Amino acid sequence: MPRSVSPILGSMETSPSRPFWQGLFIPALTLLLLGASAAPTAAVEAEDVENFHFDSWELSYELDLDLDLDLDDDVAVAHVTEELVARFPEHDQNRGLVRALPLRYHSAPAAPEDIAVTDASGAEVPFETETEDGMQVILIGDDEYVHGQQTYQLSYTVQNVIHSPGDADIDEFYWDLVPSQRPQSIDSASVQIDLSPEFAEAFNGDAACYAGAEGSSEPCEIDTGDPDDGAFTVPSVSLEGYEGLTVALGFEAGTVPQPPERQPNWILDTLPAVLGLVSAGLGTAALITVLRLRSRHRQDTGDTLPRYGIPDDVPMLIAAPVTAASGSPVTAEILRLAVRGALRIEDSGKTSGVFSRTPEPMLRLTDPHLARDPLEERLLTMLFPSLQPGDTFKLPSKGKDKQSFSTSMQKLVREGPKEAEARGLLTKKHSSAAVLLAAAGLLLIGPVAILLLIGTSRDNVTTTVIALLGGMLGLVCGLIAVFPQRVHTHEGAGLRQQLESVRTTIRGPEQGHGEMLQSSEHALSQHAEDAATVQLYDKVLPFAVIYGLEKQWSKVLDATYRSYGIDHPVWYPGLFRDGSGSLESTLSGFTSAMTTSSGTSGSSGAGGVGGGGGGGAAGGR
Repeated sequence: MPRSVSPILGSMETSPSRPFWQGLFIPALTLLLLGASAAPTAAVEAEDVENFHFDSWELSYELDLDLDLDLDDDVAVAHVTEELVARFPEHDQNRGLVRALPLRYHSAPAAPEDIAVTDASGAEVPFETETEDGMQVILIGDDEYVHGQQTYQLSYTVQNVIHSPGDADIDEFYWDLVPSQRPQSIDSASVQIDLSPEFAEAFNGDAACYAGAEGSSEPCEIDTGDPDDGAFTVPSVSLEGYEGLTVALGFEAGTVPQPPERQPNWILDTLPAVLGLVSAGLGTAALITVLRLRSRHRQDTGDTLPRYGIPDDVPMLIAAPVTAASGSPVTAEILRLAVRGALRIEDSGKTSGVFSRTPEPMLRLTDPHLARDPLEERLLTMLFPSLQPGDTFKLPSKGKDKQSFSTSMQKLVREGPKEAEARGLLTKKHSSAAVLLAAAGLLLIGPVAILLLIGTSRDNVTTTVIALLGGMLGLVCGLIAVFPQRVHTHEGAGLRQQLESVRTTIRGPEQGHGEMLQSSEHALSQHAEDAATVQLYDKVLPFAVIYGLEKQWSKVLDATYRSYGIDHPVWYPGLFRDGSGSLESTLSGFTSAMTTSSGTSGSSGAGGVGGGGGGGAAGGR
């Protein structure tokens, strides 16, 4: 415990009669003092190895040609010497320096080779190397702390330092000599570049120097001297932290044969994109073929006689997949059972919500025999295991109970399409054309992946993006197309048309609802009873739910109930608890409470500093 804080804690223990505000103020002050004393210490510990600067950073580059024995071609080589004079603090903080250099330059290998480190006297300095994030990291020093001024002379060789830019017909040495990725300031940075006779003869007279922050185009002085001598000098430049130094020298085109990684290669630079696009095209064609197969079966009713009106004999769990509706078939099924009289929806007496305080609904079993279909019976059994009239089921609102309810309901929903197949409404079919197209597209994904892997080091961003996107599209569409498709049978297509006519009715003008809903089973005479009309409109509500149109249909019900002066429906006595104007909100509250969807699991000189090769990063160790 810090000595400056302990008296405060001691006074807290011996003053039980202090005012209440002191009891809050003094602990807060204590925590503030502790935080103030600890925070700077933590910050210093995290950043102290970078807390030094460079007195000087002198660089010497010798550009030459070296024979590549593997290719029988000359390779541009730079023999580099960096003399770094660092000034460390006198306390134990640093054990040396870290210098990082890139492994590649414009796709070609450019890793430093023949690395050596000496001190001011020429004695060897220990170092280690490791590879990280595309960099060759040189860790200079050992476990011994260093203090004050320390000189490190780092020498290494880099290949492929001359490239051919895409915007000019030249060869170019465009190199980041002093890295901008460095927090330390440099009092004096200077450069000496010497060209071999071959490079001196090919120099085209263009030379530029840039100094400043990353991306800066601020020029700095570069002394070209006598071009025939091939010597260039950048006089002393002062650099702040995160400021670098870059030099660009132009040469005649073709001065240096470019390595294979930089030369055009149609197979690696273009073919992956072409194959990716072809795969995407084949996959898309296969998907279109599948969609046409589905559409054709939706319309083909064969010799099935057309049906109209509300299909009373089809459970909502089957109606939903047959018509590809997106609403909740479980909610629709419960509403249908309620409208039929098998159960009743009641208010449980509890409310939920912070502001609206919406009553939580409860289900009461009234007559299980009115469930006419095995799926409806199964649902009732899941809600009321004993199937005794009067049993109640309170919809769970949170926790494990809600998750368990949601899981069981989702399992029941998944039985709908299977049962539709068993009843001859849906079937599975392959499209031979779609399978062939998809298979061809999927077969191309392998070569695309192999070519992208071989060309990983090349500057092929556009090709890579096109190939990956095309391959992914071909993969997704192809996988959809190769599997058998669930399509309508003749009878299923006829039922779908009947269900679609109900959807059209719900969306249609209010004055046409009655006529459009009539069928030979539900025909209403000119002087139909009010109750018959209301019953007919009630039967439409479950279909409105599976189509996601319950709010629209609730307005129709609202107007109908008010028109006939009905106080409340038998299947939901609390529907008009706040007056008929609450019908829409009450139904919305019920459908929200019935939501059974599960949550998803949690399971990319016009130049500047940093624009060239080399550079890398530097810092303390």
